[in-house]
Amino acid sequence: MAQELTAPLKSPAPPEAPAQAPSTAPSMIRATSLYAARTLADPRNRQAREGLAQLAGPDRMEQLCNAEAMEQIHHWRKDFDPDRLVAYAMGDTRIDGDMFIADSAAFRSKRQWYNVKFRCGLTSDFKTVASFEFEVGNAIPRAEWEEHNLAPVH
Repeated sequence: MAQELTAPLKSPAPPEAPAQAPSTAPSMIRATSLYAARTLADPRNRQAREGLAQLAGPDRMEQLCNAEAMEQIHHWRKDFDPDRLVAYAMGDTRIDGDMFIADSAAFRSKRQWYNVKFRCGLTSDFKTVASFEFEVGNAIPRAEWEEHNLAPVH
């Protein structure tokens, strides 16, 4: 498995509207705008972009989708400021064609970990996020952090 995304990415000001829940949505929020490509292109994120270029296959998919997940969460709710995301925190991830699926992920915001699940579709070359949907769950009790290797701070 790839390592979790650990450095917060610097986001350029978004020109589009944030993710919105479809009117007939179950509980997943379908993104109406995608942010990872633009965020990674920002000169302040050169190190993250170069690290991503060194990865291939499932590891690249996971890290690209982790970056999109953190951006989507922050654009969805400004009071969340994700600085870490672990796609496999509470359970395994899976890949179905060009879709990366993390039903048991966790993200950290302001020193608190939260459950999140997401589905991240990629282009056929696996270099760009093409679709994204997510659902943020409850805060993870601190007593469970060590069991799932969720660091309290960097």
